Amino acid sequence: MEHPLLRRMLQHGIVGVVRTPTPETAARAVEAVVSGGIKVVEITFTVPNATEVLETVAASTGNDVVLGAGTVTDSEKAKAAIRAGARFIVAPNTDPATIATAHALGAIAIPGALTPTEVVMAMNASADAVKVFPISVFGPSYLKALRAPLPDVVFMPTGGVEPNNVFDYLAAGAQLLGAGGTLVEPKHIATGNYEAIAQKARSFADAYNEAMARLSSNRS
Repeated sequence: MEHPLLRRMLQHGIVGVVRTPTPETAARAVEAVVSGGIKVVEITFTVPNATEVLETVAASTGNDVVLGAGTVTDSEKAKAAIRAGARFIVAPNTDPATIATAHALGAIAIPGALTPTEVVMAMNASADAVKVFPISVFGPSYLKALRAPLPDVVFMPTGGVEPNNVFDYLAAGAQLLGAGGTLVEPKHIATGNYEAIAQKARSFADAYNEAMARLSSNRS
């Protein structure tokens, strides 16, 4: 049965991935991403003091934002992230114990995979969705081919997703899209240009809505 929180994430479509060099810039980047219209946010464990950032953001956003943690590669990180307020965890790898820990604590688990074998391993470990990373190496055509024998998997391609290819990935079968360095660009973090990040978030949100409308029209 589909988790209610996953259903909510699917309604939004875009997952804003925040990976910055300091806790302060991470918190400000989250504010910018949310102000631009992206309501599902992932703070990666590469951010220093990530659990403290999660706690701060969880307290300030409440239920308005679906908050998750990224680069959660083991069970201990999963426990720390969820206790700090993360409601979903994402990883570049698939670790069955980490998935089980997330579920035991009521969170959604989105492990990483790239090949069909890895995707099936993730699903056999009860993954709620699968992060396909790094998708930039292969592009939408690879996702379409990957999805053909695995139509029931919720795929979240990440790495290289841009507003101008949102439609292509959705048309290829993606149901969630991870937007990281193309959304929270290092150059904007370095210069403190959070308005540029908010504008990029708006571009992503608009591209997603337009793509979904176009796909709906094509099906009717």
